Amino acid sequence: MEILRTHLNVVPPFDFGLTASYRTRFNIELGNEEFRNGVFRRMCTYQGKPILISLTSTGTADRPLVEMNVVGEDVCAEDLPRLAEDASWLLGLDYDLAGFYSLAEEDPVLAHLVRRFHGLKPPRETDIFETLITTIIGQQISAKVAVSIHQELVTAFGERFYWEGSTYYLFPTPESLVSAEIEGLRRHKLSQRKAEYIYGIAKAVMGGHLDLEGLRELSDERVISRLTELRGIGVWTAQWVLCNALGRFDIFPAADLALLRILSRIYLDGRGVTSEDVEAFSERWGVYKVPVITYLYAAIRQGIDLSK
Repeated sequence: MEILRTHLNVVPPFDFGLTASYRTRFNIELGNEEFRNGVFRRMCTYQGKPILISLTSTGTADRPLVEMNVVGEDVCAEDLPRLAEDASWLLGLDYDLAGFYSLAEEDPVLAHLVRRFHGLKPPRETDIFETLITTIIGQQISAKVAVSIHQELVTAFGERFYWEGSTYYLFPTPESLVSAEIEGLRRHKLSQRKAEYIYGIAKAVMGGHLDLEGLRELSDERVISRLTELRGIGVWTAQWVLCNALGRFDIFPAADLALLRILSRIYLDGRGVTSEDVEAFSERWGVYKVPVITYLYAAIRQGIDLSK
């Protein structure tokens, strides 16, 4: 087993603990990633082999210093630039908050949240398949239930990786989910429909009928059009894939019921609003829609009453 170490470039400000905690739903172990005792760990596949990425920080928000350790078979120094790029994408190390912070100064709610969560970066996903399956799991259920199902699928069908007395898991491959079949997926808290959706998408990817990596080259509209052709994927799911996996931060999933309630309560006097109302309202945030969502959700996850 090879161990590689390097330091990552970070655009300040960056609060490592806050961002890693936010990414893991404030310190929940998700099966294929965790944030524990100041270390963020993530299982990834690189050149077909499992690797464990560990990130730690000894810097401050304004002078961030992040170290990456990589453990895996046959990894070498030449692999570090690509692995560093993936790690940077996961925690948003390369994202410059300056424009968003400037915008937030004009909004009392956001200005307060920027002070409260200074250095929180919007995280992103490296794996489009994982993002798609995770988003389908989260359709129309609470975040707590979605996390529980995610954990079950990862530990039941993900490849295991052992290191220093601990077990880590890769997110399940399309092949492993297809092999489980619909009934096997149902045994892990999935509804019949969601099991069918996940099985169908995994089968399409495995058979080469769905080119997820090819989505990176398409416009937002084409991505949504391509994904919504598939059973179980609506505009809401496709928009979250754009935000989380493709890094399109000018997208606002206006049909998200939680976001509808949040914006209605904070900005629109609590009145009933439609997804069209929210989408139009969100245009004021331009290319910073996802950072806005990140800070709003950070507040909610920590129980901050945004109506006051």
